[in-house]
Amino acid sequence: MAINTASIYPLLRPGVKAVIGNYDTYPDQWKSVFTTHTSDKKMEFEAEFKSLGMAQVKAEGTSVAQDTMSVRYQTTYLHTTYGLSFSITEEAMRDDLYKTEFPQHLIALRNSLRAAKSQAAANVFNLGATTQLTSDGVPFFSNLHPLDNGTDVSNLSNVALSEVGIQNAIIGIQQFKQLSGILTNTMPKKLLVGPANQFAASIILGSQYRTSVNSAGNNAYAGVNDINAIYNDSYLPGGYTVNNYITSPTFSAIITDAERGLIHYERDKLEPWSWMDNTTRDMWFAAKERYSFGVTNWRCAYCISV
Repeated sequence: MAINTASIYPLLRPGVKAVIGNYDTYPDQWKSVFTTHTSDKKMEFEAEFKSLGMAQVKAEGTSVAQDTMSVRYQTTYLHTTYGLSFSITEEAMRDDLYKTEFPQHLIALRNSLRAAKSQAAANVFNLGATTQLTSDGVPFFSNLHPLDNGTDVSNLSNVALSEVGIQNAIIGIQQFKQLSGILTNTMPKKLLVGPANQFAASIILGSQYRTSVNSAGNNAYAGVNDINAIYNDSYLPGGYTVNNYITSPTFSAIITDAERGLIHYERDKLEPWSWMDNTTRDMWFAAKERYSFGVTNWRCAYCISV
């Protein structure tokens, strides 16, 4: 339904001192963890191959062990178009006395598309333990990422955010393996939390001494003035970052430096446009963009709590 004079009646007469409604929105918080690539196709494919395994002992007089390499998994990024439009009648446009304050169509459309994009990016984490699958067929955050030798690797602990929780996650990251079973040199970079965990993250990472943000029974290393090993040894050089579009009140994860991890493909940039309906004389305003978010390499994150 078009915006008409009835829906903006207060704006048709003098005396209105202010028009509010277009509020500041959060910046593109997803940019701190996703890597952006451009695309000129309907979809993009990224493959993971199994490399050679660990060398084996060659007994005297026997043949050297053999191994092989081949592509095991493929991740597909199917780009989706997001858009929004609205219309306003000719009468409402002509009679509006506050055109600089309303409808401010470019700001409103930008905010709408920014919110949709931020939510699409955050849903990679919001759905990370359920329906956000990686190419190996299991959720992004899982205890069952399969290796070629029949064993599994975990990037999920699902415990409360704490010093010990972070320490165990860092140890888990150090145990990440490639498909062949060889350890990968994957390093933690930063802690990602939702808004409910931002204060706990600040307390844990901001003190050079051990903090009290621990669940009962975590005092394996007793001592009131013990150092905070995470802080002292700079295990998380990027500190922590907050994403306000994460919906879980307990979510926390460590982002690593694994290659081809959290991926954003930009297919079509944000494009606004406007036109007039020749039969109704209504003015239409619209904007759209096309992109995809996903994860190719599950080793890019270790989920402490979902």
